[in-house]
Amino acid sequence: MQFKRRSSFEATVAVVGEFILRKINLNQKRKLDPNIGLACMSLNN
Repeated sequence: MQFKRRSSFEATVAVVGEFILRKINLNQKRKLDPNIGLACMSLNN
């Protein structure tokens, strides 16, 4: 039996998002979320 190894070395990825922007009157600051490693908006007073 002969086996051939096939793998993809190249890929194209597309990202699509839908965003709704609203003006809010709150104290806003960024806080690091250790679960995802990104600074996210913290809207707590």
